[in-house]
Amino acid sequence: MITNRLKCPLATVTIVESILMAKILIVHFLSLTFLAFTFLGSVDLNAQSRKALLIGVSQYPSEGGWATIHSTNDVGLIKAALNSQGFKDNDIIEVLDDKATKKGILNALNNDLLPKVNRGDIIYFQFSGHGQQRPDIDGDEVDGLDECIVSFDSPKKFQEGIYEGENLISDDELNRNLTKIREKLGPKGQLLVVLDACHSGTGTRGAALVRGTTEVMASPSFQKQNQMISMKSDNNGLQNK
Repeated sequence: MITNRLKCPLATVTIVESILMAKILIVHFLSLTFLAFTFLGSVDLNAQSRKALLIGVSQYPSEGGWATIHSTNDVGLIKAALNSQGFKDNDIIEVLDDKATKKGILNALNNDLLPKVNRGDIIYFQFSGHGQQRPDIDGDEVDGLDECIVSFDSPKKFQEGIYEGENLISDDELNRNLTKIREKLGPKGQLLVVLDACHSGTGTRGAALVRGTTEVMASPSFQKQNQMISMKSDNNGLQNK
């Protein structure tokens, strides 16, 4: 588990990116996070409203090629942890399985959660599901690949001219949507983002179910070219001959 707490003019943002997410640790992490906010004096938990958006995809369409995982179980566990920290049921939005299409996720962010956000609130966002990479389109990735969360309606396989990852939600797109929330929160608001998804293959989970794939959503020609660029970068600009 990697945690990073960012201090910025918009809001304090805590990001959790996990390859192997032990659910009991997340429950304790939430408790410690809100306690830390209190002791640091940056949050008055009694004065600020708390709202959450929980997204979980366990049962992807069988034709999409994704393995079934247990992400929707996470939602119940995290919801109970949030309840223990003062989050009310009617302030916790749940988007599960076939409701968690790309359109459904972005709609939940922009039309369900965002209008309810007030200056100084505490906001919790979690996605539990598969993760994948696709070609970087704005040049901000060293490896040439954007990290993405896999919505319910995003198949695993790249098919040129048929499906090329249009329903993936890239890190850039997610950031743009979360920035809208940070802007509404203001400098005293808190945003906690938890992404329980990966793209690292079975190397980190042994024989356990994997939340992601090493299969990049890109054409073979792109992958070959990108591999050559990565090799050149790894060798300080010297291409092996």
